[in-house]
Amino acid sequence: MSPRLPPPILPILALFVGSGCAGGMAGDSIPVPVPPLPPSDGLLGSAALQEVVDLQVAREGEALGELLGSPDPLVRARVAFALASVQDATALDALSGLLADPSPGVRANAAFALGQLPLPDGGGGLLEALAGEEEGPVRMRLIDALGKRGGLEAVGALVRGPARPGEEVDRTLAVSRAALREVRPPGVLEYLAERLTHPDPEVRYRSAYYFGRAASVSVWAGFVPGVRAALDGSAPGDPAAMYLVQALGRLGDVEADAARIAHWMVAATDWRTRVNAANIVMSPRWLASPAVQDGLLAALADPSGHVRVVAAESAALLAWSSEDWLDRAAERVAGEPGLWRSQIPLAPPLVAQGRAAVVLDWVRRMADFHPVATRLGIESLGGVPPGDVMDLLLELAEHAEPEVRAGATWAIGQRWGRGAAGEIPAEQVFDLLVRRLGDAEDLPALRAARALAHPSFVPLGSAGAFEAAFRSRRPTGDPNILVPILESMGDASITLLRAVAAGEDFSLRGAAARTIERITGEQVPIAGDGETGPVPRVEWTRLGELGPEPRLRFETDRGVIVIRLLTEQAPLTVQTFVDQVLAGAHDGTRFHRVVPNFVAQGGDVGVGDGSGGTGTPIRSEFTQMPFGRGVIGMASEGKDTEDSQYYLTHSPQPHLEGGYTAFGYIEEGAGTLDLLQEGDQVVRVTLEN
Repeated sequence: MSPRLPPPILPILALFVGSGCAGGMAGDSIPVPVPPLPPSDGLLGSAALQEVVDLQVAREGEALGELLGSPDPLVRARVAFALASVQDATALDALSGLLADPSPGVRANAAFALGQLPLPDGGGGLLEALAGEEEGPVRMRLIDALGKRGGLEAVGALVRGPARPGEEVDRTLAVSRAALREVRPPGVLEYLAERLTHPDPEVRYRSAYYFGRAASVSVWAGFVPGVRAALDGSAPGDPAAMYLVQALGRLGDVEADAARIAHWMVAATDWRTRVNAANIVMSPRWLASPAVQDGLLAALADPSGHVRVVAAESAALLAWSSEDWLDRAAERVAGEPGLWRSQIPLAPPLVAQGRAAVVLDWVRRMADFHPVATRLGIESLGGVPPGDVMDLLLELAEHAEPEVRAGATWAIGQRWGRGAAGEIPAEQVFDLLVRRLGDAEDLPALRAARALAHPSFVPLGSAGAFEAAFRSRRPTGDPNILVPILESMGDASITLLRAVAAGEDFSLRGAAARTIERITGEQVPIAGDGETGPVPRVEWTRLGELGPEPRLRFETDRGVIVIRLLTEQAPLTVQTFVDQVLAGAHDGTRFHRVVPNFVAQGGDVGVGDGSGGTGTPIRSEFTQMPFGRGVIGMASEGKDTEDSQYYLTHSPQPHLEGGYTAFGYIEEGAGTLDLLQEGDQVVRVTLEN
C-alpha cells in the first residue's frame, strides 16, 4: 500500500526557509498529563511512616521485613513501597503474601515492589492475585508487574484474557514490555499488531512501542504489512507514528519505505515523529534514496531545532561521500550563527575533505557568540594541520569564557598526546597547562590535568604542579577537580597518594587508591573500603515545611518551566534537590545533554561538562510515577549514585522505570521543554511553595 504523500517536499522546504526557523519553534505544544498516583498516606504527619522511610534510606531490608506484620495498613503499604527501592530479594515471599492483604493499598504496593524484583517462574503469585482481584488500582499494579517480570504463562494469560473496562492501555504496555524482554507466548505478536489500529490512541502508542524498540526486526517480519498499513492510516499528529517510523527504518526496506519515511520526516505535526524519521535514515542504505535526501533538505529547515540537529547528523554522512552535500554543508556552516547546533555535526566531513578553512572561520565567529558552540567546534579541529590551527588554539586557551579555555586546552593536549611535538615547544605547552591547572574554574583545570598527565611533561615538573594544585584546592573539598587531579598523578606522587588513600575524605580515598593501583598494580586497602558514601538522612521537619507538592520554577534561555515535586513518592530526592536549589547550585548551569525525543539533561553543578555534581551521592527511590512525558528524573550511574543531575523526558520512556528516580512532573512550560537544546542555560531556579 502506498503512503499518503504530502505535497512535493521542495516547496515545503521553501516554506520552512522563509519562516524564520532559527528561533527553534517546535510546533503545537504537546501537553504533559498529570501522572496517575495513589492517594496520600499522610507521610509528612506520621512518625511511624517516617521511620519506614528512614529504614529504606539506610537499606535495612531485614528491619523493614519485620514491619510487614504491622497492624496498621498504612505502615504495611509504606513498607512494601520501600522494599521496591531497597530491592531485597529475601522479601519476595513476604511481598507475595501481601497480595492477599485485606487493604487494597497494601496489595497495590506489594505488586509494585514485586515488579522490581527477579521473580521465580511462577511469577510470585501475581497471576493468581490478578484472577481474584476486583480493585482497579491494584489490578493496574499487578498487570504492570507481570509485564516487567512475568514469564510465558503469565504473559500468555494477559494476551488471552479479556481486558476489563479501562485496562486496555495498561495491558498493552505490559505485553509490549514482556515481548521486549523476549517473553513471547503464542499469539503475543498478533495481539500487539491488532492494537496498532485500535481506536484509543494510547493503546496504539503502546503497541507501536514494541515494534519500534524490538531488538530484532526479524521477529516481527511477518507483520510488516500491518505495520505499514497502520502508519499509512495514522493521523499526522498520532504519537504511535514515531515508533512505527522507527520500526520500518530499522527494517531497512528502502525500496518499499523511502518515500513513506520521507513523508513523515516532513508531514508529521508532532516534532518527535519528524525526529525519529530523520534519525532512522542515518545509514548509507537509506541516504542513497533521492526521496530521503529531499526529506533531509526539508528537515534541515524544520521549525524544530531538534529536527534540524538530527537531520544535520544524517546529512553529515552524505557530506562524506557527496560533493553536492559537502557544498551544502559548507554553505550551512557559513550561515546564521543561531543555527550552530545543526552546523556542528557538519564540521568533521568538512575538515577531513579539505574544507577546514570554513570550520576555522566558524570557530572564530562562535568565539564571540556562544561558548559551548566554540568548545564543540574546537573539538572538531583534530585533523587540521598545525600551521592552520595552533595559533588559534593558543589564543582561545586564554579566552574569557571558561568553556572556550577548556576546549582549547583539551585540543592542545590531544594534539600533543598524538605526538605533535613539532607543532609547539614542550615548555610552552607545559606552561600553558600549568596555568590552566590553576584556573579559577573547574572545567579548564580538569582539561589541563588530563593533558598534563602525558609522560613527556614529567621531566618538566608535572608532579610538582599536580601536588601544588591539589594542596591549593584541597580546602575547597570540591571532588569535581580534586579527583581528576589525583587520577592524573604519576609515580612521583606516590607518597601524597598513599596519604590521601589513608585519609578521612571519602570522595578522595578511592581516587587515590585507584591511581596507586594504576601506577604500581598494588591494590591498596583504604579506610571504609566497601562503603558507597555517607548515608544520607531525611530531615523530616525541613521536609514538612516544604509540604507534599512543592513547586520549582526554572527560568531558562527558552522560557519558564514550573515543576511540581512529589514529596511522598521520593522524600530524600525532593529534600536534596530543593536544598541544592536554595543554595543556588543550579543557577547558571546548562543543559549539557539533549537527546531529541528522549531527554533534556542538566544539573551539572560542578564541572559543567556533564561529568560533575556535588560529590555526595544519595539513594535511589523507585517511585510509582511512570516516566511519561515531562517527568523529571535523576540521572544515575547505577543504583544509589544519584547526585544533582536530572533530566526531563520529551516522551514516555517506560524502560527507565525501576532503574531511575522519578520525582516530579512539568506543570507549566511544556512548550519550553520542547525548545531546550544543548548549551541552553538555566538562569535561576526558585522554590514556589
